[in-house]
Amino acid sequence: MDRPLPRQEIIRARRKKIILLSSTSLATIALIAWLLSIDLSSVKASSIEFATADTGAIETTVPSIGRIEPAVEIAVVSPIASRIMEIYLQAGDTVDAGTPILRLDLSAIRAEVDKMADAQNMKDLEIEQMQLASTTALTDLEMRLKVKEMEVSRLETEVINEKYLDSLGTGTGDRVREASLRLHTARLELEQLQLQLSNERNSREAGIRAKRIESGISVRNLALQEQILTEAEIRSPRKGTVTMIENGIGKPVSAGHHVATIADLSHFKVESSVSENLIDKVRAGAPVVVLVGRKEFTGHISNLTPQSSGGMINFSVSLENDNDPALRPGLKADVHIIWEVMDSVTRIPLLQHFSGPGIYDVFVADKTGKYIERRTANLGASNYDYIEVKSGILPGEKIVLTDLSKFKSSKIRLK
Repeated sequence: MDRPLPRQEIIRARRKKIILLSSTSLATIALIAWLLSIDLSSVKASSIEFATADTGAIETTVPSIGRIEPAVEIAVVSPIASRIMEIYLQAGDTVDAGTPILRLDLSAIRAEVDKMADAQNMKDLEIEQMQLASTTALTDLEMRLKVKEMEVSRLETEVINEKYLDSLGTGTGDRVREASLRLHTARLELEQLQLQLSNERNSREAGIRAKRIESGISVRNLALQEQILTEAEIRSPRKGTVTMIENGIGKPVSAGHHVATIADLSHFKVESSVSENLIDKVRAGAPVVVLVGRKEFTGHISNLTPQSSGGMINFSVSLENDNDPALRPGLKADVHIIWEVMDSVTRIPLLQHFSGPGIYDVFVADKTGKYIERRTANLGASNYDYIEVKSGILPGEKIVLTDLSKFKSSKIRLK
């Protein structure tokens, strides 16, 4: 018959088991750490990229990311509120100037143009009627004026005769005074007719001028509506390629709605932006190097917006070779604005992990070529090719361009 073990013996056995398990775990961890240290302290030389530090010039640049855009791009908008009746083209089609793009419902604007044309014809007829009425009225006044002039002339003769008869003793003073009064009255009536004719002529002319001004306004409004009608027959404004077109027959569009885009895909530019903090290093006309894939293009800043948007300043780059086959709309490009040239500085090619001036850990090959050693280097200005070395690396030394930040050792063996 078994008897129970003493408590102290049970505790002792349990401690031995815990110690054994702990020793095994520590040994396993030590083994793994040793294996890891072996892997991290050596690297294949063929898996890393080397370069040699040298002395030369660096064109310091302000980097940014840009986008390739057509050099000429025209947005075609609807001049009226209407709806799409037909679509003649699709994105990618090549067009000439005047090629129909789509057809809008123009019935409403055509009716408005016809209405305005009829109203203009009515205004022209009104002017003709006013001119005829003016001619008739003025002619009547002119005839009355001539009659009155003849009457004044007759009365002047009568006054002369009465005065002559009175001087001979055959007339009387009363008859002379009566003839003189009639002459004075006729002269006043003549002056009144002359003033009436002048006022009537000015009034008629002013009325006709006002009507002609009104007609001129109507003519300009009609011409504007006819121009809008012509533009509403949506056509290509120039030779190019359709890069965007509104789809959906029957879809309503408002006045000013963007219905198509025509672009010249034979020439390109670059649209980019930089932080407003770097505006002192960016100016219109500054030389620029643009990298599209592995191809390099040169150009200059052709347009720089004076105001920032969201803390960024937008600018355009004109390329010297703007029709290269490698250029395509929408491609991303690395844009480097050149703002200073530094001569005779120690430089190294661009590191994969370089993000701006500062202190970096750089691996440098030793003299035997069997090891690379970690070294602290002070790196300064840069461009798309080189980085300035302020201290820590000498010309002629062989450095590692590959990012080896995962290695913790200060010395790594090359395999």
